[in-house]
Amino acid sequence: MASTAAAATATAEPWQIEGEVVRVADGDTLTLRDAQQQLHRIRLAGIDAPERRQAWGPQAREALTRAARRQPVRAACHKHDRYGRAVCTLHRDGHDLGLNLLRAGLAWHYLAYRHEQSADEAAAYAQAEAQARRSAQGLWADDEVVAPWDWRRLERAQAAARRTATPAED
Repeated sequence: MASTAAAATATAEPWQIEGEVVRVADGDTLTLRDAQQQLHRIRLAGIDAPERRQAWGPQAREALTRAARRQPVRAACHKHDRYGRAVCTLHRDGHDLGLNLLRAGLAWHYLAYRHEQSADEAAAYAQAEAQARRSAQGLWADDEVVAPWDWRRLERAQAAARRTATPAED
């Protein structure tokens, strides 16, 4: 299956992977094992869920785990990201699991990658996030939610500051 994925990336042709989810890393990243027992790291397309150490991160991971772990799924993939993960829309029993996370208020519609979605999919994702916001679902119940991309930027800045800080002299 890896050769299929590599070929699909090289030719920019979408591809599918069917298998069972064997690990959920966080609310938008998981590992799928196909029928040939090959493991595929998958990044859910169109959403960005809170990081594991971020507020609502454990809840997003748990929701994806409940929905997908040890379940047969179909991943419709269109590229690999800079970390080598296949970027895919994940379906179980005909349901888009990324869209379900948006409806539950456990992810953001990742607007930076909206152009990679079909018009219908982008509209459905935007509508799901807007409805979750209006009804204060999940993370939208908090007064001060921090988008994962902002949280990651802050974490990188804090790590850089720690590396460059000089120890205080006694």
